[in-house]
Amino acid sequence: MLGGEGGEGSVPDTLQANRYVTRATMYGIGFTNVFDTYLSPQEYKGVDFRFSHETIRMTKLFDGNVSVQNFFQADVAIRTTGWTTTTPSRDW
Repeated sequence: MLGGEGGEGSVPDTLQANRYVTRATMYGIGFTNVFDTYLSPQEYKGVDFRFSHETIRMTKLFDGNVSVQNFFQADVAIRTTGWTTTTPSRDW
């Protein structure tokens, strides 16, 4: 029972009432520009979509002084090189 009035023999659960949980969620959309020189000097441009979610909660370890963090992040990008492909000419 969480802090309410109870009948005979009921005790409020103060440990559960003091365990704080923090949650954060972020969505994002933007522009991406990647210059990759490892194999060839190509520049990629496009749209970028991001999502991240974080949860932090206190545990019972060491009298409640230890926290647990879960973090999830996803990043999806649609990129193009800007180069056009052409059919090879048959001038031989």
